[in-house]
Amino acid sequence: MKVLEKILVATDFTTAARDALATARATARVFKSRLIILHVMPVTPAEPQALATIETAVRQRLDELATETVAAGVAVEKTVLAHGSPFDQILQLADAEDVNVIIVGSEQKRPDDSFRLGVTPERLIRKADKPGSPPPPAPILCAVDFSDPSRRALTNAIHLARQFDAPLTVLHVFDTVRVGLVETPATAASDLAREQQSRQKEFDQFMAGFDLTGVQATARVVTGQRPRRFCPRCEWAGGGCWC
Repeated sequence: MKVLEKILVATDFTTAARDALATARATARVFKSRLIILHVMPVTPAEPQALATIETAVRQRLDELATETVAAGVAVEKTVLAHGSPFDQILQLADAEDVNVIIVGSEQKRPDDSFRLGVTPERLIRKADKPGSPPPPAPILCAVDFSDPSRRALTNAIHLARQFDAPLTVLHVFDTVRVGLVETPATAASDLAREQQSRQKEFDQFMAGFDLTGVQATARVVTGQRPRRFCPRCEWAGGGCWC
């Protein structure tokens, strides 16, 4: 079985989505993957005739993207038009088709949003069992929590880094608030130091199971809030990454 046999790319036909599709094509060419191209329409109280017209236009656009993709030398397994929440529909299709990775573009965001990709990509990164990726392909940030999904994500990240000659940062974040340090400052500092040592040991054991030969890799354990530390434009990835 190929490392990235099937790639799901979700599109809303925006510039960011076009960039995501370009990244999916580039990745598929390297790994000989097949693409599934998905568009999710919101459920709206539209007139049936108007809805049918919109659906026809969307299917036509999906067919055009599929034709362009095949012309670029990449196989397209299918195009899918779904209705509902983008997050829910992306996850359902990813599970139903057993895809290896999900690629989405960043969403527009408000100035006060702490996560730079937008709501749907953020939720996918946090909740999806499949590794998720926004473009561009370098450098690469892979956040791990020692679970099986993060093990698969790191395996894919290492292959991508090797194929694209991209620097890879492997990051584990533990939240000090969740450790429950409520004693005196001195005791809390001691407990935090022990927790850091424990996490570092677990991280080292986790990383020992991966072959990083030929990869520009940096591995580190940090404290802080996961959404802020593990951000695709964060300092750990050198200012821009594929997450």
